[in-house]
Amino acid sequence: MNTAEGVVETIRAGRGVSASISGAWYGAGFDVNKLPFKEGNTIKFVYTEKGIYKNMDLKTVEVIDASENTNMKEQVAPRKATATGGTAGATITKSGGPEPVFVSRDGYWSKKEEEDKLRSKEIRYEACLQRAIAMVDLLITSGAISLGANAKKKSEIVEKAVEAFTRKFYGEATAARDGAFDAPSLDNLNKDLEEEDTNYE
Repeated sequence: MNTAEGVVETIRAGRGVSASISGAWYGAGFDVNKLPFKEGNTIKFVYTEKGIYKNMDLKTVEVIDASENTNMKEQVAPRKATATGGTAGATITKSGGPEPVFVSRDGYWSKKEEEDKLRSKEIRYEACLQRAIAMVDLLITSGAISLGANAKKKSEIVEKAVEAFTRKFYGEATAARDGAFDAPSLDNLNKDLEEEDTNYE
């Protein structure tokens, strides 16, 4: 069992609920209204880890520190945005919250950029996992991997192979994104050819 402790920085609801706690993201189920904590709380909890995903066990959440303005009976409510004039930013008011929070345009785009990076990693991981499953299936059907007769061993071999190929493909995909497989420019190619010329006399 893994345990973690930290401050809830952001709660995000989409296809599922996730929470940023001291810089790390954790899955938190599918219903934002069932969360026993709010943004700003310091919590301690147990989580499980599968690949790059970490999922908290909501039954184990213990709120260590709740701010004065946080009422633990009041669940996280959707935020309402109202323009404060112009396009410089918006005032975000939590339902039942006494004070509005100002979010600047730069702050919004900065947060969106962080979320997009995280979403990009999730998409890349999912694609690599599917590719790894297809590769392992191909190796098994072609006879390149022998599973043996023991059902438990078969499961372990398949699981380890899928995990190894997922890591391999994820590393390659990350390297490709950073330009590792980009075609060399014509200038560099000509330069390389000039350096390889051999003078035969």
